[in-house]
Amino acid sequence: MISLALVVSAVVAFAQTPAVPPAPPKARAPRPARAFALPVAVPNAPLMSDEARAELETAAAALAVMPPLPPEALMELAQPLEAVAPALAQAEAVLAELPAMLDRAGLNYDDDDFQGKDAGDSLYREARRYLNRNRYAEAITRFREFRQKYPNSESMADALYFEAFALYRGGDVNQLREARARLDEQMTKFPRTGKGGDARSLKIRILQSLAERGDEGASAELHRLADDSTNNETRASAGSRSARSAEARALASAERGMRSRGGSSSTCDGNDDDDMRLLALNALMQMDSEQALPILKSVLAKRDSSSVCLRARAVFIASQKRSPETSSLLLDAARNDPSSEVRAQAVQWLGQIRSPEAIPALDSILRTTKDVELQEKAVFALSQMRDERAGAVLRRYAERADVPVAIRERTIFWLGQQRSDSNNIFLRNLYARLQNEELKERVLFALSQKREQGNDKWLLDLAANDREPIEVRKRALFYAGQSGAPTADLTALYDRTKDREMKEQLIFVYSQRRDTQAVDKLLDIAKKETDPELRKKAIFWLSQSRDPRVAQFLLDLINQP
Repeated sequence: MISLALVVSAVVAFAQTPAVPPAPPKARAPRPARAFALPVAVPNAPLMSDEARAELETAAAALAVMPPLPPEALMELAQPLEAVAPALAQAEAVLAELPAMLDRAGLNYDDDDFQGKDAGDSLYREARRYLNRNRYAEAITRFREFRQKYPNSESMADALYFEAFALYRGGDVNQLREARARLDEQMTKFPRTGKGGDARSLKIRILQSLAERGDEGASAELHRLADDSTNNETRASAGSRSARSAEARALASAERGMRSRGGSSSTCDGNDDDDMRLLALNALMQMDSEQALPILKSVLAKRDSSSVCLRARAVFIASQKRSPETSSLLLDAARNDPSSEVRAQAVQWLGQIRSPEAIPALDSILRTTKDVELQEKAVFALSQMRDERAGAVLRRYAERADVPVAIRERTIFWLGQQRSDSNNIFLRNLYARLQNEELKERVLFALSQKREQGNDKWLLDLAANDREPIEVRKRALFYAGQSGAPTADLTALYDRTKDREMKEQLIFVYSQRRDTQAVDKLLDIAKKETDPELRKKAIFWLSQSRDPRVAQFLLDLINQP
């Protein structure tokens, strides 16, 4: 028998489940105070008297440590507050004259951008002040507060840019990703902002920093930006090519920061000779392939540790040249360069070029190299190609038992992301041949990502197969529910299965559906199931539903004799 306490708890939970989450009360934001610093020694500045300053500081110190007071006690403060009123008035007069005073003193006062705009000016100004002093953590906090409190401020476009810059200077991966998000927000909301060119340049530097840390999405976007800038220059007239876009200039600068992870720590920063070499390499972007490729070959032929960043830059420039020699040049760098950074960059850009030779080159890397990082880069590069030949290479690679499990898992994942009948059939057949449970799990997940070609039915059949381990069956059932299997097929399975764990899993799967068929089945289980524990689970999940029939069912359950 179902306990009355359980039913009452379910009723309470049902009543407390809002149909629409209530909107939080609108709290009135406190008016920000004008932050200022009195000049130390400004010629002819009408500063307040020492007596007034002392009275003001004494009152401020007393208020800072004072505990909350009842209304009647506040009346006792009237007299001392009246005493400092002249000092406050004098301070206000000083503030009003402060910009002019600083100008006369020859000090920098960057207030033109936001003078008299809106209520968030002082907070924005404070954030800029921290940024100008390289105090990035405080600047980030103030810009974030400004963004949350004053979303409609006229300074919002600039605030998003400067917050992104502060995050970029912070330098860790999470801050870089947040900086990228702030710039995307600025470009979306304020496409005509005066800082648009600066924002795009900053974004390229951020993408390069993320790419150096292994962010493959940033690498792909960096390539797209490079490709766009190259195409734009190709379409431009000869006279306009000398004036490169801000994006192309920033990209050239970003590529200079590449480092070697292969034992050397070569850098091109701070060395005039290296800067001149990089400038010469960048000039190759403007030259046609016949002129540029021989020079790039000579750079890539170098093997000394001091030229690592030059070779990495040469790899990128080579990838932008549309020539039959491009893929062979990158393949040679991927196989033979002594720096792992240059090899990885060569594989990455090899996957981005649109050349018939790129796929066989990447296939060759997977078949011959023992470098795990290169294998991972090659798998990712092939996964981004919308070409059946690339899919065939990945399928062959996923079958190989000599490949590390982690890379096989990643290969299976990418096969699941492509819309391909061949991949679906391959993954289903591969599952039956696999012995590793982690790889089997990855196949189930990959198939659940594609709601077509009968994957949901295959998962349901696997869940109903008594010869499979119970945990595998439960996972297959969960993924079938997530992949959009028809509710009617899921509900029919409950009556066919005899396994209690599978019935528990089915109840959970029904609870994740938002249709009447799933609620009907849960109601049926709650009414007719002979196992009291399964009935309890059905009642619990029904209490989370907003279906009006559930309230009546719970009431009937409470009132039954």
